[in-house]
Amino acid sequence: MAVNVKISVFCFYFGLSSLLSATSSYEEDLENYLLHSKDHSLVKPFNVPGFWDIFGNVIITPEYVRLTSDLQGRSGGIFNTIPVKANHWEVHLHFKIHGSGSKFFGDGMAFWYLNEPLKPGSVFGASDYFSGFALIIDTYFNSQKNHQKQRHKHPMIALMPNNGSLSYSHDKDGFGVPGILSYCQAEVRQVRHETYLAIRYENEELRVMTNIDGDQEWKHCVSLKRLHLPKMGYFGLSASTGDLSDNHDVIFLKVYELDTESLPENRHSVPMIPNGPSIEKLFLGFHMEMMQKELILQVERLIKLQMNKLGVKEVRETPTCYLVLFKDKLLYKHERFV
Repeated sequence: MAVNVKISVFCFYFGLSSLLSATSSYEEDLENYLLHSKDHSLVKPFNVPGFWDIFGNVIITPEYVRLTSDLQGRSGGIFNTIPVKANHWEVHLHFKIHGSGSKFFGDGMAFWYLNEPLKPGSVFGASDYFSGFALIIDTYFNSQKNHQKQRHKHPMIALMPNNGSLSYSHDKDGFGVPGILSYCQAEVRQVRHETYLAIRYENEELRVMTNIDGDQEWKHCVSLKRLHLPKMGYFGLSASTGDLSDNHDVIFLKVYELDTESLPENRHSVPMIPNGPSIEKLFLGFHMEMMQKELILQVERLIKLQMNKLGVKEVRETPTCYLVLFKDKLLYKHERFV
């Protein structure tokens, strides 16, 4: 069965992105259109008892929830104790990652949607073999060699869906078969401006936007279609440090219910539980695509190198192919990957 992984542009509800002049005004406009789900939101004064629970080294202050302090060997998490009843929702996360390290720091934090409340563990402070998805803000290279090959850069925001049968690979920073399914580079650490994420699940499509550059503009990060998440799931946040450290702070997490018509019952989607093979095919398709891109790039570099050795003076690039010419005659045409 062919696997089709598409990336789509995030469109905010009722086109509100066009109204963005500042994040605060956008939040005000959003609350006029969407139902703010207070049972699932984490806002000042952080009324944790009854709606949220914590574990590990979490510190609750009047201004923020600190998942980890800038100390080695720390981990902590906070999770919503009430399951999400809405089929379509949007989450806005205001966070801050900062610390004393100028060159070395880590490890990162994660936003979770799971079929059961978050538990402590080894994946950025939370348990492995989870069912749902993790959106990981990873600030530290665990495998520099792997990232050079795959052209990944840190810090990054990475998406990993799971049906409970897959393990997160720390040595590969989550990459491999299976592993991280989609990612974007995100300079979110030690910045003077505010940093935000918007995570929307609507009609079995997960879309993530960032507002992290200080320009009050939302930009596409990752998206995944045909994703069937567990119903009545739980939100959570976690973070961890190792030999390196950082402060990982949550300023707020706001949840909005979307009033969206559901897809027909005969929809074709990727079930998260309990069917393991389906999600493994999804991961395999993504990584085969990555390998194909890398192979074609290597071939293109080799062709250019050989043409230079032969004294060919002109290699023209078009959107779809390379044209190798010698004395205005076409010697070779190589189709590019598009």
